[in-house]
Amino acid sequence: MKPKNIYQMYLRMFTPSGTLAAAEEMIPYLADLGIDCIYLSALNQADDAQEGQSPRQLKSGIGNPKNPYRITDYYAVDEEYGNMEDLKRFVESCHRANIKVLIDLVYMHCGPNAVFIKEHPNFVKRDENGDIQCTSYGFPLINIDNPELREYLWANMEFYLTEIKADGFRCDVAEEVPLDFWKEAVRRLKKIKPDLIMLDEGGIPDYLEAFDLLYGGGLEGAINRVFHNKQNSKKAHKVDAYHFRPLDAETVYNAEHIRTAWEKSHEKTPLCSSLNQVENHDIANDAYYERSEAHLGHDAVEAMLALIFTFDGIPMIFNGMEFADSGRRTLWYSRFYSGAMVIDWSKLATAAGRERFAMVKHMIAMRNGRKSLTEGDLSWTEHDNTKNVLGFTRCHEQEKTQVFVNVTAKVQKTKVQGPLPGKILASKNAYVQNGSITLLPYGYLITE
Repeated sequence: MKPKNIYQMYLRMFTPSGTLAAAEEMIPYLADLGIDCIYLSALNQADDAQEGQSPRQLKSGIGNPKNPYRITDYYAVDEEYGNMEDLKRFVESCHRANIKVLIDLVYMHCGPNAVFIKEHPNFVKRDENGDIQCTSYGFPLINIDNPELREYLWANMEFYLTEIKADGFRCDVAEEVPLDFWKEAVRRLKKIKPDLIMLDEGGIPDYLEAFDLLYGGGLEGAINRVFHNKQNSKKAHKVDAYHFRPLDAETVYNAEHIRTAWEKSHEKTPLCSSLNQVENHDIANDAYYERSEAHLGHDAVEAMLALIFTFDGIPMIFNGMEFADSGRRTLWYSRFYSGAMVIDWSKLATAAGRERFAMVKHMIAMRNGRKSLTEGDLSWTEHDNTKNVLGFTRCHEQEKTQVFVNVTAKVQKTKVQGPLPGKILASKNAYVQNGSITLLPYGYLITE
């Protein structure tokens, strides 16, 4: 099963207390926005060992040893967020609001003090000397080849479906775990929940044999590279390709780069099987104070959002993006460490925040009401400015949606080869006159 949209909730930064109980109070807000599914970032008991922290964690300067992705107990909620009963109530409240919930699974690695290591030393990988093998960032590798360990993890997944009533899972670096593990997991889990949702934080098409959605398959990277190139931003980001920004500040990426990336991805990846996102917890963390909102500006982010809500794939909103949150949001902040790094809810009272909220709410409603955007084929609209304006059409039976997005910080004009767009469904800084479309910087036009 595929959700209509996803909202990533990172508890530490979502509310000042960072708890499930506080997040539960915000469910009516998310329901009003139109959220269909919450991806609840890792909340299991985290290891508090000072040794073995990742380089990113040490670089953050926060001083908090607890990394939510370095887990000690897969059957416990970290006390920072509450307890298992709090999680159960949170899911129940979401379901009453017709919102689904995905639990974050981290099965590639664990913490050095994982509760099962003492009783089951072979649940983690070991070298010929019996020493624990670790990832490049120092976390013990789970021994997924151990049949007993597999049964332990499959039972863990079943627990979250039967006891917590979760709707599915977002699986951290899932492609580092063998595909046959996930296929068997899904076979078992669908006996419990036939409409199970499985999201893979990876882009290998073969994993669609077990998963409903992949992380973009390279497409999300192309979108971010285009908007973050030197032509569009004050300075090009020089962070690694995993976080989607260009490695080469001299390279100019344009709208045709997105087209090429989609065509390459679509050769192996079916329609509507990729996750589209502007930011997630990793991107926001590694950007520090130069997140998309601060680095590119309000209009550029709205153009990106217009694109991910209309393009092939499922849109995901990172918490706070729906009201233009822009501050530093690190993975390792908690109410016990450092200064306030909670998303800035006061932005919702500003003109920019209200405009963004209305825009996202409208995009969700528009997308939900148009099968061309949720199930439709994608074709490229022929026009005469393909380097700077991304133009495409989504079709489902007799319904058609046309989209034009200016991916640059300059005014762009283009003439469409064929009938001009019809009734306007959504637009910003866009004008149609005398057979030509004019888009101001980062303007967009969505029509029938």
